[in-house]
Amino acid sequence: MSAETLIVTLILVIYVISAHIIERKKFKYLHESGLATLLGLVCGLTLYFTQQKAIDFEEELFFNLILPPIIFAAGYSLKKKRFFDNIGMIVYLGIVGTLIQFLFLSTASYLLIEAGLTGNAKLTLRECMLFAAIMSSTDTVAPLSMVKDSAFPVLNSILFGEGVINDAVSILIFRAVSTFEGKIDSSSFLKIGFDFLYLFIMSVLIGIIFGLLNSFLFRKAETLREYPVREVSLILLTAYLSYLVSEMLHFSGIITLFVAGIFMAHYTYHNLSEESKHGTNLVFESVAFLAEAFVFAYLGISIMGVKTNDYYILFGLGIFATCAMGRFLVVLIPILFDRIMRRPSTLKLKEQTIIWYAGLIRGAIAFALSFKVHSSGRVLIISSTMFVVLCTTMAMSFLLQPFSGYMGLRTPEEEEKAYKEFSEYYAKNLKSDKPSHEISMSEIIREKQPYINRSFSMSATTSDKPTGHITLLAEKKKDSFIEKHWKKFDEGYMKPLFVGEQKRETESTDEPPSH
Repeated sequence: MSAETLIVTLILVIYVISAHIIERKKFKYLHESGLATLLGLVCGLTLYFTQQKAIDFEEELFFNLILPPIIFAAGYSLKKKRFFDNIGMIVYLGIVGTLIQFLFLSTASYLLIEAGLTGNAKLTLRECMLFAAIMSSTDTVAPLSMVKDSAFPVLNSILFGEGVINDAVSILIFRAVSTFEGKIDSSSFLKIGFDFLYLFIMSVLIGIIFGLLNSFLFRKAETLREYPVREVSLILLTAYLSYLVSEMLHFSGIITLFVAGIFMAHYTYHNLSEESKHGTNLVFESVAFLAEAFVFAYLGISIMGVKTNDYYILFGLGIFATCAMGRFLVVLIPILFDRIMRRPSTLKLKEQTIIWYAGLIRGAIAFALSFKVHSSGRVLIISSTMFVVLCTTMAMSFLLQPFSGYMGLRTPEEEEKAYKEFSEYYAKNLKSDKPSHEISMSEIIREKQPYINRSFSMSATTSDKPTGHITLLAEKKKDSFIEKHWKKFDEGYMKPLFVGEQKRETESTDEPPSH
């Protein structure tokens, strides 16, 4: 057994234990993803200085073995209702926002190099665009671990959806630029845009085809229900096959696998045995959890395998500043649009600030993509990517909790506690004979309006419920035109074909696994 295998396994054990302790103890300045990267870095340095041995980062291993289970679990365990309720913001941030970042970073990297921040090292315009595609990939693992689904359902759904789509879009842009032949000019962006759209649509179609084929197979092969292990194995293999086919055809395996996971959860799930229904979600999410842990550990361990003596710190800082400015513009546009249309925003300002912060973190996908560059600017691209990834993965993930606290991001329980304390403080001075826990927030507002803390949620401050019983539940949305017609089509045609009538009768008691 090699020392590297032992080290990685130990780091994974520490990761799992630390994740549990950090969540239970609510440490403010510690996050398990940054901790795993730091442990990997320490182990990598130890191996390098004691045995003169460095572990190289294998991008093919990352893309073909580590990444697929993470993406499939994300699609299979997706809360579809909430995801599609916020699909507008998710698509905007994941696709439009990534494209804006790409244009910002392409221009900035070219200008920073021309300004001499990289010394004698230079990048062509095409290499600047490749680097911009790499730097457009964000990492939302740390934000999602703090923004829990139970406490912040809308914000969690948006960050989760954006994270998956952003990764896929960044890779598609990278491939579109990589395969582009000819001189780069203004018309080239249009050609790259069409290539990107074609790759995206085809990737989605392949995912739908494999998801539906898998569902149809399980509906017809009812004897599989007697063998739960084979059921779970067949789902995993079919999903992985969709990823490999999409990659072999030079489309996006990430998008294909994510879409296949959604369709399998929507149709295949109802054709499974009871054992498999309970087991699939646990198996897929456990594998994905360990794969994520391995990604961070692998990232840290392989740093010493980067063969370069040049680190362009000023260039890296300039790129990070560009990421921050580009992300600010991306988050600002929907806010301005809501103001112009004079409609309430889906998210509060503090939540939009968290979205801005989350979009600054770069992770393993950016690092892995940098190794796919084989032109003359490879060393500059890899070293700059490594600098930004390490700084944001460790420093910004550690500072995320204090930053969210500073911005006033509170869970419903924390806000209810704050309201209760607030009401008890002011109840002494109100002209009311009611006990403090029976005084409504509207009474306090009418009496003490100038002193209201503006960080409180307006949805709660206008409630007439006693402060000890405030709930922050959103009103149930009506189905949109598209959603209404999709449900009609789904119930009338798709489910009879891919699920069957008898199994559909029990669907009301069968809850598909959810993220």
